[in-house]
Amino acid sequence: MLVSGYNQKLPLLVNSIFDKLRSFKCIPSRFAVLKEQYMRDLENLKMEPPYSISRSIVILDTSIAWTAEQELAAVASTLISVPFIHLFV
Repeated sequence: MLVSGYNQKLPLLVNSIFDKLRSFKCIPSRFAVLKEQYMRDLENLKMEPPYSISRSIVILDTSIAWTAEQELAAVASTLISVPFIHLFV
């Protein structure tokens, strides 16, 4: 994470961000909505014209890259769930 600027309150901002991250609780109903929305976005990506999928070209420049189909398969799997997120956080 990069936080920069000239304000003397940046340490307070960073502390506030980390406090929120430490006390993060994943709400199952909200998680389900966000997961479904992300899966729809990945499905819709398949219907985009090839010239508009510049995201794929940018991904190819990174050392680790996943196609939209691979991301969709990972998100659709039962491994990504609210209990898994609670274990991760």
